[in-house]
Amino acid sequence: MDLQHRLTGLAMLSATWIAWVLVGLSMGGIAVVLQRVIYLISTSEHVRKVKARILGLLRPGDLYLPVRCPVDCQP
Repeated sequence: MDLQHRLTGLAMLSATWIAWVLVGLSMGGIAVVLQRVIYLISTSEHVRKVKARILGLLRPGDLYLPVRCPVDCQP
């Protein structure tokens, strides 16, 4: 066996575990994305209410009112 075959075999051996690590990280990333999608879908009604409330507070032109006033307060 010549040197080129040995080095190619070593490179392929080293690349295999890196490829599996990348596959595992990709699967983990997809799992995180799916979890975030499920969470956002389940809380979308609350987000709509908060968005409507903040936009309602911004309409009068006071940009600092949403910071001073929590979501539950009345303008």
